[in-house]
Amino acid sequence: MNDTLLLNIENIAKTHAEFLVVLDSELDLIVDFEKCSELDLAGLQLLVALIRESKDNKKKVFFRGKLKKEHTQLILLFGLSEDLCLTGEELETNLKAVL
Repeated sequence: MNDTLLLNIENIAKTHAEFLVVLDSELDLIVDFEKCSELDLAGLQLLVALIRESKDNKKKVFFRGKLKKEHTQLILLFGLSEDLCLTGEELETNLKAVL
């Protein structure tokens, strides 16, 4: 995968395809928010789908790294967490708790 993570509508198909390659392998998928420069609703939907797919297919998906301020606000705005998520780990925990 690239050094920069783009979780936005313009790049979502490519990013999703890259994630699927990892999920189809024996590797764990690690989403590193330190590398995430762009995040929008399409990206958030992909993250939710990854958590669901990983549970259904017994694959391991981990979120890591510090979230940017604008990303934390977007997560709250779209109701993906009632609490402020400052890290990928917190977002992962919150999503797994409700899905």
